[in-house]
Amino acid sequence: MAQPTVTQIKQRIVSLCQAIPGIITVLDAYPDDETPFTASQLPAIVVRVSWQTSIARESANAYLMTMPYIIELNAALSSSTTALVNESALEALEPWIVTIPTFFARRRRLELNDAGLAAGCDIPNLVASTRTVRSGVTYARLFFRLSVTTRHEI
Repeated sequence: MAQPTVTQIKQRIVSLCQAIPGIITVLDAYPDDETPFTASQLPAIVVRVSWQTSIARESANAYLMTMPYIIELNAALSSSTTALVNESALEALEPWIVTIPTFFARRRRLELNDAGLAAGCDIPNLVASTRTVRSGVTYARLFFRLSVTTRHEI
């Protein structure tokens, strides 16, 4: 079996994110640098590749490569007119702190087929929360790091 590509894994994560209950929009990249999400698109996820890897030799003929993917959840518009996110937007993030890790905890090999797309898939870790201002619109977001391990033959 051929090793999965970064693009294949990213697309699989996008597909899985589309199945998370309550998520409205899932993208594999921002449409552009300026366009903000609208209220009807939220909560929205953008899946990105971190482009950091760790490699460990598994045997004389194979190695395991672990690469983190970023699941960026844009959860709620802020009614604040300042650069700060208001409290209700921050509170809208709370359910996702459990929902996203739980969803992926049940899909340890990205469940593409019986063998799985990956040798392993960690439970996503919440690594940051922040606000985003895009074209004057402020919204709250969370970043999860999902490490995926693939097996590669030499």
